[in-house]
Amino acid sequence: ARPCLTTKAQRYPGQQTELEAPLLRAVLRRGQQCNDVPFHVPGHKRGQGMDKSFKGMMGDALRYDTTEVAGMDFLGSPTGVIQEAQSAAARIFGADHTWFLVNGCTVGIHAAVMAVAKPGDLLLLARNCHQSAFAAMALTGCLPFWLQPETDPQFQVAHGITPGTLQMGLQQAKKCGRRVAGVLIVSPTYYGAASHVQELARICHEAGTVLLVDEAHGAHFGLHPDFPPSALQQGADIAIQSTHKMLSAMTQAAMLHLSGERVSAERVSRALRTLQSSSPSYLLLASLDAARVLAQDPEACFGTPLEAAKTARAGLSGIPGLSVLEASSLPGMDQGAACETLHCFNSVETYDPLRLTVGVSGWGLTGFEVARVLETRFHIVPELATQAVVLFMLGPGSALEDAHALVYAFEQLASEKGLQALPEASSDGTSSSVDALSCGNNGISRNRSSSSSSSS
Repeated sequence: ARPCLTTKAQRYPGQQTELEAPLLRAVLRRGQQCNDVPFHVPGHKRGQGMDKSFKGMMGDALRYDTTEVAGMDFLGSPTGVIQEAQSAAARIFGADHTWFLVNGCTVGIHAAVMAVAKPGDLLLLARNCHQSAFAAMALTGCLPFWLQPETDPQFQVAHGITPGTLQMGLQQAKKCGRRVAGVLIVSPTYYGAASHVQELARICHEAGTVLLVDEAHGAHFGLHPDFPPSALQQGADIAIQSTHKMLSAMTQAAMLHLSGERVSAERVSRALRTLQSSSPSYLLLASLDAARVLAQDPEACFGTPLEAAKTARAGLSGIPGLSVLEASSLPGMDQGAACETLHCFNSVETYDPLRLTVGVSGWGLTGFEVARVLETRFHIVPELATQAVVLFMLGPGSALEDAHALVYAFEQLASEKGLQALPEASSDGTSSSVDALSCGNNGISRNRSSSSSSSS
């Protein structure tokens, strides 16, 4: 007999019940029907035919790895629990339509561009866009009109597109004799810089085109008073968010949000039916529903991570030789002074408080070297390293002790006189997890060869 699990209502952080997560509830109930005899895919039959090592790693999760059986709906044309979950997400994120994605922001960017562009059209996009934007243009046959983002000489990173750059780009693009399908920007960037999305949206709409925002690293924006407003709250037509990056969904799970009628919802749906798997993982889909539930209680979800980020930023800012990307670190600003308008970088509206971009050039070391030491000696695993910075990201699972551990590791390194005598990479290849690339003098940096500067 297959083991039965409890059928009691599950409880989630923020005192939410499973009744408020329709898709999660359906997956839970289907997996807990222990009298079922599955003659459907997947072939492991709720974990009974799985490799023992993998089954031990996954535990009870395999019984919830189901397919489009009765009551589970269809992702490509949802009318039941998936549609209910997507509608609930749309309400929380301020969208008119929301789609669940099982191939990250990558498939969302593909679908967004396919929804607005036709062969021969122009797509205005920032030079620091994600690699998926290149594939999106190949899929649609549209042509790029490149916009140069501002670059930061101190941290050697790219920020956003200024309103002036966009205005000029639209004027020049119209002279090409081709239809302008839309504008695609990255906000926030990998390094936490949020653009003047409201102004950029106004410029696009006045020019008769749409604004698409790769908001892969900003799924939390607009959900807590300490966060910047989301792209949709500022007038963007489409925002694509990696819910797995800054919220609590499983890796690869994301959402596409649409606001208004400038972009056809039917074209988005059609593109996603073309691009997404017809056999989506219900574990990924259920995690999106669960992430939305958790985000509905912003203090429970983000209170501790925000405190941890403030603690880490204060501690790191006091260590000689380090610099932390924030208002007071912008060129031309007195250290400790508030940059009220952030016009020292005209593209930057504000910064993500949950992101720590730490410059290490003052130590005479590269970010790669520092990241390697942090991981091999202190078990601190950064998100990314470049020639000049090490990047740390906090999220709903971050704790205050994590911040203390991070500051302690940097303090220990700072106190060592022989700082340049760094250990070589360990034989098990741990240093290979830090494999970023620096793109010459333009200040644009990107992550491992399998993913670029924004989403996955």
